[in-house]
Amino acid sequence: MLLDLGLATIFMIGMFLAIFVSSNVLGREIHNKTTLTVVSKPVGRPQFLIGKFIGASSAICLATFYVAIVFGLVELQEVFQTVRVPIHLPVVLFGFLAFVIGTGTAVWCNYFYGFVFSSTWICVTTPCIVLAYLLSLNFGPDFSSQPMLSALKVDLWKAIFAIMVSVVMLASIAIAVSTRLNQLGTLLATIIIFFIGMMSDAWFGKPMYNIEELWLDRAAIEGQVELVEETRVMQKTNGDVEEVVTEVRIPSSGVSLSSFATGYEYPIWTACKIGSPK
Repeated sequence: MLLDLGLATIFMIGMFLAIFVSSNVLGREIHNKTTLTVVSKPVGRPQFLIGKFIGASSAICLATFYVAIVFGLVELQEVFQTVRVPIHLPVVLFGFLAFVIGTGTAVWCNYFYGFVFSSTWICVTTPCIVLAYLLSLNFGPDFSSQPMLSALKVDLWKAIFAIMVSVVMLASIAIAVSTRLNQLGTLLATIIIFFIGMMSDAWFGKPMYNIEELWLDRAAIEGQVELVEETRVMQKTNGDVEEVVTEVRIPSSGVSLSSFATGYEYPIWTACKIGSPK
């Protein structure tokens, strides 16, 4: 549950940042007419848009990565399911020091040099929190030494990388839409695209699956279906490995399921195939 909630939180924060930041970064330039000043110079429109995209995506990824590193520290601490779960002292100590160093540096630079506090804080705190996470991987809850790779969950960071890719994709869509719509229109259009993408499996994948099952039933009546065993290996969090064997129906060799389509089933299946993420 901790992993699911943490990854969902990172995903939602990244998506909201991508929607609101990307829809504003170019729309404000167009509204204030500063875009005309830039493109009047020897700077082409593609270069201008690409530069805006790189800048916005870098800022969004930095903020999302910071949240991911904080979640990594929380995951090292684990959930206090019972009173026997110890406090991970390296996580608390190194994380607190990273926060203090980042906040102190941001206050100093803002007061004496006029730097923006928020951007300075995130730029300084993120590398500090990364260092805190890497140091915490080398210690147990009581500062006992341990191999760093034994505490590092590679699958978790694969999921975080996938989230970062999806955030960048949504940012690119928002910037592309903002070239034609105002800020409110860009927000609405991007949110609608995001919602359709999230619901695509239910809206398109399920009808496509039902049509394919209907075609398989018709093929089974004519004896053109084969049963094959599919083995899935599931690794549990406690290290146990379980193999699940299921029988799957597939059309016989040389048989196309679309040949069993009737009426408007094939056009509907094609449309669902285009909208389905699978």
